[in-house]
Amino acid sequence: MIGPVGTQRLVDRTLAMLEDDIGYRLEHHADLTEPPEVLVTEVSDGPVDLGVEGPVAAAAPTEHAPVRPTVGYRFEAEGAVAAVVGDTVPYDGLDRLTRGADVHVQTTVRRDLIETSGIPRLVDVLDYHSTIEQAADTATRQGVGTRVLPPGADPGGRLRGRGRVGGAGHRGLRRRGRGRPGPHDDRARNC
Repeated sequence: MIGPVGTQRLVDRTLAMLEDDIGYRLEHHADLTEPPEVLVTEVSDGPVDLGVEGPVAAAAPTEHAPVRPTVGYRFEAEGAVAAVVGDTVPYDGLDRLTRGADVHVQTTVRRDLIETSGIPRLVDVLDYHSTIEQAADTATRQGVGTRVLPPGADPGGRLRGRGRVGGAGHRGLRRRGRGRPGPHDDRARNC
């Protein structure tokens, strides 16, 4: 498992929480002879050793306060680049990871739906999640080829034509629905 500093502690605590369940399974299944081993690599900013030849990965800090630290990843293989950044607001590390990427995958929220909910604790998430517009702006600034949005993020394609998202020389805005593969660029699929 690869994650930010603190991942080992999280894994240790999770395994401790599951200790009884793991014991039951070891007792019940003859082919299980020892508890699971989870190898953890903690990363912060820079190259990430994937333990395989070929693909290259890097991590950079992202901003998801109050959760700290958080990181996003940039993967390069066979001439293609994918930035997978998770939950973050616009941030220097996000810009570095997405710069010139063929594909940019990021969790986003719909400000319009959240603000109209009237639920203060839900509205709070706007402090530490990018809106789809902010992610589109990042993609435009950094020359991203394709943005991958979570299901339901852009109903009706209202972001098409927003800067490079859907603009000239752009492979278009990609949306994925439940269980349906979205259209993919072959280079991105192999990344």
